[in-house]
Amino acid sequence: MATFKITTKGLEEVKRAIRRNPMRARQEINNFLVRGMAKYKSQINRHPWRVGQSGQGKGAPVDTSNLRQLHQTIFEKYRARIFPANVKYARWVHDGTKIMRERPWLDQAKEDQDREIERLANDMLKNIVGDLAK
Repeated sequence: MATFKITTKGLEEVKRAIRRNPMRARQEINNFLVRGMAKYKSQINRHPWRVGQSGQGKGAPVDTSNLRQLHQTIFEKYRARIFPANVKYARWVHDGTKIMRERPWLDQAKEDQDREIERLANDMLKNIVGDLAK
């Protein structure tokens, strides 16, 4: 399923800013995670993968709407995950089976939102490093 990783120049400045004001850094990271997950969830809900249509959709497949409606976001220390909760067949739909074509809506949502997530990450880093100037 989808994974997102941030790489950045100026990592030393970010580390210094975090050491100087760890609470502010934690707040900015949490804000980034909440905003990023909202972008992914919005993509999943706004652009459904219509079952039975030709072509590729972008969001969760909608036959019964279970996959689209039941996405859960979990926030851990410095990580966030989004996945369809309580839908046991989600992995088979996402990855496909011998007889069913895959419908990787989580990968598609990530791909469609990569640029926006990168912008949010840059804003977060600017806010964290901006504390050094104060």
